Amino acid sequence: MNILSNTSNLLETYRGHDAVLSVVNYGLTAYSGLVSKKNSDYSKKLYQLSSQISNARVILRLLDDPSMLAYTLSYGLGKHEKSLIVSALNVMNNLASHVYYIFEHLAWLADNKILNMKSEISWLVSTVAWLISLIASIICNFISLKNMLLNLKHLYHKDKQTLKKELLTKRFFIVYLKIIEDFSWIINYIHWLPPGILWSGKLSNFQSGMLGVLSSLCNLIPKFF
Repeated sequence: MNILSNTSNLLETYRGHDAVLSVVNYGLTAYSGLVSKKNSDYSKKLYQLSSQISNARVILRLLDDPSMLAYTLSYGLGKHEKSLIVSALNVMNNLASHVYYIFEHLAWLADNKILNMKSEISWLVSTVAWLISLIASIICNFISLKNMLLNLKHLYHKDKQTLKKELLTKRFFIVYLKIIEDFSWIINYIHWLPPGILWSGKLSNFQSGMLGVLSSLCNLIPKFF
């Protein structure tokens, strides 16, 4: 019952059901690539279903702007951070995220013929903005891991700090998963860039789908803590 209750609570939240849909979305992409040689028609149907779920997530992200703006304004220039590098990276991350959302919205409107423009440039700007956001996030999280490791080493010499050790260890695990998630997304996002850039367009549906599943699971697992 506890697992069912936790799952139900998770699915009632926007972030929760988006994380689950992401796993399903990329799981279908991976499976479509796996069966493509044996049954191409079935593979196409799976990929179309995956695309529909992906489009649903794009539509739901139209509602993300107010919360993203509120977070950016509350964070400001990150003057509360101890490290100037961390605050600068987080500000860059926030700005890049706004660019990502705005241009994804424009691309979606163009794809649906609401705007009389080609969507390719908007999708490209959106993808590059998200790559910048991911890189900034990874650097920040590596700095966080380094600081947490130092704190854990200090705490493990103190027997009375058991609760604090448990909380810090859990936080370390979550940040570690976030780094894996971001690296997996970077591999996929470069794959989605125009041809001729690194490994763009060179991953199979199975490879891209499995990377998406890995990223999505790394995002989903901490939500059960």
